Amino acid sequence: MSGDSTNSPFEYCKKTSETLKQCKVYDCRQKFGNLYVQGEPLKGGFVGANVTTIFKLGEEGSGIKPRGPIQDYDQLKKECLASGKSFEDPLFPRTSTLSVPRAGYDNADIVYRGIEWIRAKDIPKDKPAEFVVDGTSRMDIAQGKLADCWFQAGLSALAMNPILWSKVVPKGQSFREGEYAGIFHFRFWYFGKWVDVVVDDYLPMLWNGSQSVYAHSTENNEFWCALLTKAYAKLYGDWGAVNWGACGEAMEDFTGGIVRVYSNDDENLFNNLLDGQEENALMACMRPRLNDHEPGYEAGLFEGHVYTVTKVYTNYVDGEDRVEWVRLRDPYGKYEWTGELSEGSREWKEVPEKLKKELEMVTKRDGEFWMPFKKFKSFFTIVEICYIIPKSLTDGSSREGKTDWQVKVFEGEWLHGVTDDELSLADRVPQYRITVKPRDKESECTVVVAVMQKYQRIKRAENRKIGFKIYELKDPKNLPKSLSVRFFERHTPVYKNWGSPRREICYSVQLKAGTYCIVPQIWHPQGKEEFLLRVYARNFADDKESDGEDGTDVVDEAVPELGPVPDEDA
Repeated sequence: MSGDSTNSPFEYCKKTSETLKQCKVYDCRQKFGNLYVQGEPLKGGFVGANVTTIFKLGEEGSGIKPRGPIQDYDQLKKECLASGKSFEDPLFPRTSTLSVPRAGYDNADIVYRGIEWIRAKDIPKDKPAEFVVDGTSRMDIAQGKLADCWFQAGLSALAMNPILWSKVVPKGQSFREGEYAGIFHFRFWYFGKWVDVVVDDYLPMLWNGSQSVYAHSTENNEFWCALLTKAYAKLYGDWGAVNWGACGEAMEDFTGGIVRVYSNDDENLFNNLLDGQEENALMACMRPRLNDHEPGYEAGLFEGHVYTVTKVYTNYVDGEDRVEWVRLRDPYGKYEWTGELSEGSREWKEVPEKLKKELEMVTKRDGEFWMPFKKFKSFFTIVEICYIIPKSLTDGSSREGKTDWQVKVFEGEWLHGVTDDELSLADRVPQYRITVKPRDKESECTVVVAVMQKYQRIKRAENRKIGFKIYELKDPKNLPKSLSVRFFERHTPVYKNWGSPRREICYSVQLKAGTYCIVPQIWHPQGKEEFLLRVYARNFADDKESDGEDGTDVVDEAVPELGPVPDEDA
């Protein structure tokens, strides 16, 4: 039994050298996508499977406290069209200033004064306003004045996937006469629930409407990106919530996926990028700032800045040397790598024209660029991969019985001063049981465990260090619902994660058949801290073998397939 810290969370097949000898292009554009199981909380804290449930912001069951009247998009739009008055959102009012955190949540805010709020349709532009211009693209997004590159890099990745994009951006939204009412809505995954957020189309502008404070589209008359950013800010309480963050959080909130973080010293990093793209993952990378006052700069790249990974290429040259390239996009849409393989470089000129066309290698200052993986690895220290679903789950030939991935989702809380190391309080430590059975001819099975701490962004609080332990239960039927002090004193966990100060930590573990207790951990909780625990496996045992011991209703649900991409009427 061991933790897997190098491979992707799921059991991906590694590519053979024979496969790699052939020219392969891996594109982030997803042909399909699935959204992880989520839904209403049931008895005992389990979140059941219900991907069709969309909660309104503040509605009972949404996990968000009401901030006023519950807003129904369809009803409000109907009333606005009937009255001839454009919608103004009383739950997210306009202010003359914007206060945003300077870096992280250190309480040293930047205050922008003289903000002018202008409806999107009235912002100066050379063409009439449109919600979407000529379809969506990774190139639509342009970062504004603030430090929201983490969010925009994730949004650029989302825009490459029409299925996932249509889940976040409902169809039927428009600026066309007879359809426009000043109201729009977007949907986000919020700690296990899909929540619909309504906004008006007033946007914060500077200098008589000539400069957007937040993100905008590269087309000055396209507004889906800016309005989606506003909806996300409303979801988390204020505009400051969009300033600074980890791209993995945004990618999770767009998809309900799980994020795995890799460092540049991971010897399998390039293969993880290849696997991620084959498995239709959203990916981003960054290098943290070494100096809080002045970001580092190297050959066109910035420290403290997040880039979207948009394509990976590998091939063998003359049957020997392996070429490894990565394509990235800058959220500003204008800064590019100037080193090896950059546009106009010697290496660029040596690339055959046929391959340039195949890889969309064009000379255009649009913020997208190629670089060799060895250079990529020497600069970027963090890679975040948001796994939506493994291909094996959506391949019809493999969707038989227990071959599907299944998920169990639990909601719980940590109490101040109570961790699994406080043995005197062991009965108050969060404890969750699972029973797994490897498939035929397998001695072990892969179990993916993801622990997510809730509400830190909305509280403007730093993420706490979190982790988890796994204990094997040899005789579960004769153990109490809550494991005792004596149990923890006498048993060593089969797996222990030392923790990380991220919103979610995710690791895969190899377990033999049996029943296990998962203990989510937090270091130095401030009062009551809530969490979401997601456990994935292909072979959970039947309910009768795993529930009841911890007082929790446990339901096994296969992760469902998402239907075809709906036609957009935007």
